[in-house]
Amino acid sequence: MKKMVMIVGFFATLLSLSLSAEVMDVEKYSIIATEIIRESMKMEGADTQKMLQQSETLIQMGIASSRAYAAVNPEYTKLLTLTADNAEGMKAMSLDQVEEEWHEFAFLARHGIDAEEIEHFGAAISLMDTIVHPATSVIAIRAYQAEKDEEHLEQVKAELSEVLEHIKHVNEAH
Repeated sequence: MKKMVMIVGFFATLLSLSLSAEVMDVEKYSIIATEIIRESMKMEGADTQKMLQQSETLIQMGIASSRAYAAVNPEYTKLLTLTADNAEGMKAMSLDQVEEEWHEFAFLARHGIDAEEIEHFGAAISLMDTIVHPATSVIAIRAYQAEKDEEHLEQVKAELSEVLEHIKHVNEAH
C-alpha cells in the first residue's frame, strides 16, 4: 500500500510539473480564435464588436504568456518584452504599417533583434505572434467597420488561421 501511495504521489507530482510548465492555455486561445474566424466568415452579418473584444482577449493572453515565457527564457526577454510593450501601438497602425513593422520584423531589427535567426515555429516567435496576429485582426476589423470591404474580414480569417498554427508550439520545452 505504501508503495502504491508513493507511485501515485510521484505521478501526481509529474502531472503538476507538466501543467505548471504550460506557458499558455492553448485550448482556450484556440477556441476564441476559431470563434472569431467563424464570425468573420459571416461577412456583413459578422458581429464585429464581439470580434474586437475577443481579439483583445487573445492579445492579453499573448502578452501574459509572452511575459511568463520571457521570465524563464532570458535569451528571448528583449523580443517578447518589446512585443508585449508595443501591443497597443500595433493596433494604432495601418495594415501596411503593421505588416512592415511586425510581420516583416522592421521594428525588431531597429532594436537589434534579428528575428530571422529565431526559429519561426519555435515558442518565442509563436508567442510573439499570439500578440501580432490578433493586433492585426483588430486593425482589419476596424477597417471593415469603416469601409465595409469584406477583404478585411478575409484578412482576419488569415491572421487567426496562421496564429492557430503557431500556438501549437508555445508550450514546447523551455
